[in-house]
Amino acid sequence: MLLPLVAFVTAPVLAQSLGVLGRGEVASATAPFLLMSVVASLGLPDAVTYFVASRSVRMRTIVGGVMGIAAALGLLASAGIALASGWLAGGDTALAGLVRIAAIPLPLYLCLGVVRGIAQGLNRWNLVAREQAIFAVSRLMFIVGLLGAGHLDVLTATIVFVVSPIMGGLAYLPLLGSSLDYPRTIREPASLARLFRYGSMTWLGAISGILIFRLDQTLMTPLSSTEELGLYVVAAAIGEIPGILTTSIQNVTLAKQSEDPQLRTLGETSRLGLLANGLLSLGLAAASPLIIPLLFGREFKSAVATAFILVLAATLNVPGAVVGAGLAARFRPGLRSLALAIACIANLVGLILLVPRFGATGAAWCMVLSSLVHSAVAVGIFHHLFGGRIQTLVVPRHNDWLNVLGFMARLAHRAHLPVPMPPEPVIPRRAIDPDAHL
Repeated sequence: MLLPLVAFVTAPVLAQSLGVLGRGEVASATAPFLLMSVVASLGLPDAVTYFVASRSVRMRTIVGGVMGIAAALGLLASAGIALASGWLAGGDTALAGLVRIAAIPLPLYLCLGVVRGIAQGLNRWNLVAREQAIFAVSRLMFIVGLLGAGHLDVLTATIVFVVSPIMGGLAYLPLLGSSLDYPRTIREPASLARLFRYGSMTWLGAISGILIFRLDQTLMTPLSSTEELGLYVVAAAIGEIPGILTTSIQNVTLAKQSEDPQLRTLGETSRLGLLANGLLSLGLAAASPLIIPLLFGREFKSAVATAFILVLAATLNVPGAVVGAGLAARFRPGLRSLALAIACIANLVGLILLVPRFGATGAAWCMVLSSLVHSAVAVGIFHHLFGGRIQTLVVPRHNDWLNVLGFMARLAHRAHLPVPMPPEPVIPRRAIDPDAHL
């Protein structure tokens, strides 16, 4: 969780240094980069994770074919952003220049996504965590260094935002020599065409997912104002913290379920993720009225209500993210994409209707709507195909509470906080478990 911690530290620094207008300009400049980093990926990172985890592809196929195509797609995406920069900037010439600058690293970022997919498929989660740590620390060092030197402005902040993620790629250097011959045994060798076919089925979902989470910031300036975007970005700094936890759970679920698709494990993961995310979101919501004015400045006080709504949306999205990963792991990526596409349509309609009138708050309620739709559709599809009780996926049980509270108590104990340990959860016998068939 180092990345959200660094985001929490740097967000007020940027807000105080750049102000509402400047922070909004940085968000406007980097939003197309974030959007195209998923749109142009063609679902390749998830495809790589699936086939590597299921031992169905040779590394030479990935390195020799996928990486080159990812780089070419990045170049095309950068060119597309450059051509549309004037419209994306709302006619602001200076902001259009920042949009073009932010798009330059896209080829490298798309290649990094493929490498991350390899690491996830190999269960090298230590490298994935190291990537996030390098990314977070480099961003913090750059921002603090620029602030101390008196050079932190909209341009330098934009460059830091798009360069620091690529710095995290240094974490994957150990893969160069250790994984090119993995696996030595292939269950059913997959061709490059099959890998791209899987990727194409996840592509719609990838586009829909990034549209749900980034389209609001991309369209905020044309539909409302840069000031509203600045407020929304501050609220999103709070609201995205539980979302990072959800993404981590989703990535692990895809890799683990691709290797060994167990329905019982999927249900437990969904429930525990929902419970942990909900508790984290509740704590963030309670702290927001104090944290936002204190860290970001009183001019951002109106972002508190938006932060409340965004943490609610993050919690409601957990079942959809986890169950969607379960669908993709069972070679149903198209159905996962369908759930995300329906949620994206709901989000887009909401943005068009609400943002011009309600600004940042309207965009936040659109996130709640899309999260509800995503989870409902994904869980409904999974239940229809694979059976089981819906409650198994979305309703935490007594043992789930004990597991989560026990984990929190152990963390507090390690930090030497006076928190009593809860009792150990009671594991029911399979014979009396109402969901034993799962």
